Amino acid sequence: IPVPIHFAVVRPEVRVLTREARAILPQSVPLRDAVHNASSLAFLVDALRAGDLMELGRAIEQDRIVEPVRATLVPCYDAVLGAAREAGSLGAALSGSGPAMFAVAESADAAEAVCEAMTAAALAAGYHVTGLACGIDPIGARTTELKAPEALY
Repeated sequence: IPVPIHFAVVRPEVRVLTREARAILPQSVPLRDAVHNASSLAFLVDALRAGDLMELGRAIEQDRIVEPVRATLVPCYDAVLGAAREAGSLGAALSGSGPAMFAVAESADAAEAVCEAMTAAALAAGYHVTGLACGIDPIGARTTELKAPEALY
């Protein structure tokens, strides 16, 4: 991805079992929601292609099928994502089945501020949390040592 994207990622100590997260998903969805999600995916891919971080942020918040259901498994979801938006994230969402959540930011400094706000919100809701402000590795996935342990909360 040739776009410099910065993220705030937090993982509250909430247990989410993948089997449970799959089991609560709807067996069928309205056509309008399926079409909406498909178009949001197209906008997300185009935002990455164009380097449009604002559109990327909007696109990741458009899920009408999976995230609204799985968010119920993470009690601090609303507080953490609300804090991300208030701190200036471009968009925030649940990561997979959770409990991790992430937010897109315009810069490394903005990602750090958003991460701090998300972490504070989880703590205020009564959940211990690990947070990290990071970017995308231009080489791709591989095993490496964490270079900035001070970024962990």
